[in-house]
Amino acid sequence: MIEQVTINASQAADDYTDEDYWNIYCELRNYDPQSRKYGLTATQLIDRLRSKFDRAMWSNYQYSYERSLSDPSERIRLTRPMKSELRAAINVAPLVPTVAEAVGAADPDSEVLKIGPGTAQHVIMIGEQCPGILIRFYEGDIRARPLGATSGATQGRRRLVRPVASKEQEAARMALGLPWKRIIDAGLESLSAAQVGAGVQP
Repeated sequence: MIEQVTINASQAADDYTDEDYWNIYCELRNYDPQSRKYGLTATQLIDRLRSKFDRAMWSNYQYSYERSLSDPSERIRLTRPMKSELRAAINVAPLVPTVAEAVGAADPDSEVLKIGPGTAQHVIMIGEQCPGILIRFYEGDIRARPLGATSGATQGRRRLVRPVASKEQEAARMALGLPWKRIIDAGLESLSAAQVGAGVQP
């Protein structure tokens, strides 16, 4: 099974501003503007988000925002994964991951292969439990199937046996201007007639 992890990430705009994310953060922590207190601790927020980030990161974000209300340039900006966690908490689709984020889950000792010149336009990650697969890439289209499996396009297809011709035989065919099928059929016909003439049963 092929799962598309990301595509066109640089073209996907973030529809929320920094202020929007701060408001989401405050909402999720049950912030009370009257008392200026949070109903949830940073640790409880992490549990609510099932966050991959520790208490220090979220607390630094909060403190920098609170200290810089008059000067937004001093704020610590949320990372894209942190933004995606906040978005998920309010049932909003996460940001499209960048290529760097998408391959971040790969083993740091993974082998990296590059095929052909120019800038790479496709990155394929093969999981450690993935069976042997056959990957086909043609004109931007990527397909993969387990080795030994028969694709729907080949099921029921008649097996063709192609003859191997020498250079001299190919030159003779070209001189005749005939396809190999005509030549093979004529040859079989001639040999069959010769056998019958010699009294040999075909």
